[in-house]
Amino acid sequence: MSSLDVLNAQIKDFLKSETPEVLCIRGPWGVGKTHAWNEAYNNNFKTKAFPYYSYVSLFGIDTLDALKLAIFQSQGPVFITEDEPRTICDKIFGFSRKFTPFWQDLIRRCRFGDNLFLSYCFFSLSKTIICIDDLERRGKNLCVKDIMGLISQLKEQKEQKGQKQKNCKVVLILNDEELEGFKKEFNELKEKVIDVDINFEPSIEDIGKNAFGENYSQDYQEIIKTACRDLEIKNIRIIHKIKRLSEKFMEEFKGNEFDAKTMESPMRMLALAGLSEYGASSRKDVPTIDFLIEYDQKIYSIDQEKKNEPEYIWHTFLQKYGHPYADDLDKEIINAVQRGYFDEDALKTLLTAHNQAVVDNATKEDFYESWRIFHDSFNHNEHEVVENLYEACKRCMKAISIGDIDATICKLRPLEHDDKADDLITQCVTEPSFTHEFFNIDALHNFSRPRDEKFIKAIRKRYQELKPKKSLREALKTISEGKGWNPEDEEALNKATAEEYYNCFKTENGPHLGRWIEAALQCQWTAPDGITHVHNNIEKALQKIAGESKLNEMRIEKFNIPSSKGENP
Repeated sequence: MSSLDVLNAQIKDFLKSETPEVLCIRGPWGVGKTHAWNEAYNNNFKTKAFPYYSYVSLFGIDTLDALKLAIFQSQGPVFITEDEPRTICDKIFGFSRKFTPFWQDLIRRCRFGDNLFLSYCFFSLSKTIICIDDLERRGKNLCVKDIMGLISQLKEQKEQKGQKQKNCKVVLILNDEELEGFKKEFNELKEKVIDVDINFEPSIEDIGKNAFGENYSQDYQEIIKTACRDLEIKNIRIIHKIKRLSEKFMEEFKGNEFDAKTMESPMRMLALAGLSEYGASSRKDVPTIDFLIEYDQKIYSIDQEKKNEPEYIWHTFLQKYGHPYADDLDKEIINAVQRGYFDEDALKTLLTAHNQAVVDNATKEDFYESWRIFHDSFNHNEHEVVENLYEACKRCMKAISIGDIDATICKLRPLEHDDKADDLITQCVTEPSFTHEFFNIDALHNFSRPRDEKFIKAIRKRYQELKPKKSLREALKTISEGKGWNPEDEEALNKATAEEYYNCFKTENGPHLGRWIEAALQCQWTAPDGITHVHNNIEKALQKIAGESKLNEMRIEKFNIPSSKGENP
């Protein structure tokens, strides 16, 4: 039987019993003591033996009179309908609206401190379930002895002269980790006052069950539940913060087709960032937010011998959780947790890229799995092997590497399936999504480069076809700097029209302009193959510029260009 089940059973028995008694629920901060009480109370309202209920947090309450008044003000029926006042106090002051202004003012002033009225309020308390929470957070002027004395008085069954019998049931909720300073006094008093004392230390599973409930079962919700369990979060308040963050996160992406596999890594990062933001100060093993962001830079500098250093402890925690380092998507999620809101545009862009990477990884796994039929037996199943490798390569080509494609081709040719090998080559070099850099096999390591000669030839041809063309400005800059000619420079100058030269010269300013023009005019002598028509196009461009004004004509003279009437090139 779990700790939560034990607590629920004790609360159920407490609520249905007509015996006035005191139940104490102790436990560490944040494990869900109050939440567990509220859940059990709401689930068992039909079995409650007493007609009234009052909940009071001692946080900020500084006097015994204030506590008495707070108990009275929050007292209400155990089951509230929509039309019924929530508390006895609401009922009284709602009814007072029918009184004259004089009586309303009198009652209002009595409500906030008149001793006679306060005495009446406390005198009226009877047959009430009273929950007193946050004992350790009481005001500094409210001592434990007075609180315990009041609890004993509320439970008192004996009829005393001039006092109404209370017969209340009291629940006292406290964090026993924060009893320093009055722990001895509390322990001495609890023996006399408390009837049932429960130390609530739920397991990770109990806390998850308590925090998430049975209806929290969508795909992303299961991811968050698992993440909180893996992070060993025992603070239910932190779990609720992470839940809210995940719900806000998912609201941003309604209508986007990101499946559970895509969302798994971001949601686990969200849970980790939430724990770091809200729990790092109370758990030494939890890394700070700043460390999460910088982890990819620090991972290789962590001293493995200094096992007591915070960075080593955090590193161990992250490795156990399965978080290698933060990529751009992770960092955006961390920043969003710190900000308190999500940048939908930034996240959508990063999630789309992440989704594609997840899809590609799944496709690669599909391709590699297809090779099992080749590696895992010595059966005479050549036809099956060939068809399997061929179809898998075609199906997965957009996600695999040139080396993977070549490996398939190199298995098909020895088995005399050149037609299928050639078909894969054609599909590869005509795939529109493959970029110029994809075909740059010279940039690959030797063991990754293709071996099939026909494939290599087709790749190099496609590489040249897709190679980015050098712009006219880039070519002029290269040759003017004396770096020599290359085919790309020659091609750029050769393809440029007189109008393009004109536009280039007119839009450039600076000392480099003259050098560009002079270097370009020398092309028919300095270019490897000589480009006479380039010289002619440049002359036409400069003649047009000279014809635009007397000033430009004077500027062009230094280039020894034949005079012209400034006709359009």
